[in-house]
Formats: sequence, C-alpha cells, structure tokens
Amino acid sequence: MQIPTRNRATVKGLRHQKTMNGNSLDRPSLAPHGVPSGPSELEQLAGTRVILIDDEPGVLRALSLVLQALKCTVKPCNKPGEGVTHLTESILSGERWDAILCDLRMPGMSGLDVLSAVRATGSHIPFILMSGHATAADIEESAALGADGFLPKPFSPGQLAGEIARLKRRTIVR
Repeated sequence: MQIPTRNRATVKGLRHQKTMNGNSLDRPSLAPHGVPSGPSELEQLAGTRVILIDDEPGVLRALSLVLQALKCTVKPCNKPGEGVTHLTESILSGERWDAILCDLRMPGMSGLDVLSAVRATGSHIPFILMSGHATAADIEESAALGADGFLPKPFSPGQLAGEIARLKRRTIVR
C-alpha cells in the first residue's frame, strides 16, 4: 500500500531524490531511512503519540489508519492551525506528544509555517514533513527551520514506520 498523493508526478527515491524538473534533493540527513528491522522495533512504536496534519481527507484517513495499525496514538488535524493549537494546548496541560507528521503544501498555512510556529513555542518535538511536490529549496528551508525528517509522497507504511522509529531512537539516545 502506498500513501496517496495529490499528483502522481511526485518526488521519487530515498537517498537521491529528484524534483519534477530533475534537480537533486540530495539531503541525506533528511532522507527517509529503511523499514524497521524487525518485530521488536515495530513493537517500540506502540504507544508513540503522533500529531498528524494534512488538508487532504483521504491522505489524513490513510495515514491515521497506518499509524493506528502500528499501535500509535494519532491526533488527526485537517487544518494546519488546528495542529499548532492542539500542540500549544498540550504543552500547557503537560500532555506529551512524540512526533508531528505534517504535509508541506496546504492552503493558508504551509508545513514550513507550522514548523516555525511549533519551534516558536520552544518545543523540540520531532517534526517530519511530507510532500509530493517538494523542491530543493523546500528541503533546505525545512532543515534550516529544524525539521527532523522529510518523506516524499508517495511512501510506504514501512518507510513511515522506519522514519518514526529512527526519530524515536534518536530521542531516546539524547
């Protein structure tokens, strides 16, 4: 199962990504990593709390189902501002979230705007951007703003699980 995207002419590949016009998005630090190595790593995802932000109802539903199948707790938000508000309220109430998975291109507020707003709260929550329309400039700006990962759409459930597991391992090591 591939996670749907709005446009099938998408950014392809894992390590050496290309835009639709052929420019390289060679950013290994933001490239998705492999599928979780086995059942124990998948078991470690159980209980992971993810705020999911995407304006496309089909994508939001599909990703919610995948994350729930991985035994993650999911807060789906179909509006970028809703995700920022939820995180801000969570910080104030002491509620913990483990990651934010956010679409890059959304009306009104982009994923980069969401990332900036999240970092402005002082939160260092792992933040993964995803897009089927990313450019090299988008990837570079997301890294400069503090994104922890980037998934080009379409991606597989295994790639999503691998990226979340990688960030969770990195957070535990800190």
